[in-house]
Amino acid sequence: MNKLKIIPIFESEKKELELWPEGNSNESISSTNEDSEKVNNTKSVTLKLPEYLLSEIQSIASKLEVDYKTLIKIYLNDRVNAELDKPLPKIYSNLK
Repeated sequence: MNKLKIIPIFESEKKELELWPEGNSNESISSTNEDSEKVNNTKSVTLKLPEYLLSEIQSIASKLEVDYKTLIKIYLNDRVNAELDKPLPKIYSNLK
C-alpha cells in the first residue's frame, strides 16, 4: 500500500489554490477497496431525536456548509472510533 502524503494546512485560500492546480490530490486520498466498501455498504436507519438537538445539529451543519445528515454520520463515526480505541470495561472482558 502506498504511503499517503499529509494534506498541508494553508494560511489562506489563495495559498491553497496555488497548490492544487499543480498538486495531485490522489497522493493524499486513500481509495482502497476496503475504504470504498465501507462507504458504499450503507443501510438506512430512522432516528427519533429531540427537536432541539436536531435544530442544533442543523445549525452547526449550516455553519460548516455541510448537510446535517453528513454531519451526523461524521459525529457517529468519530464517536465510534473513539470508543473502539478505549479498553472495554471489565464487565465486557469475556467478549474478547
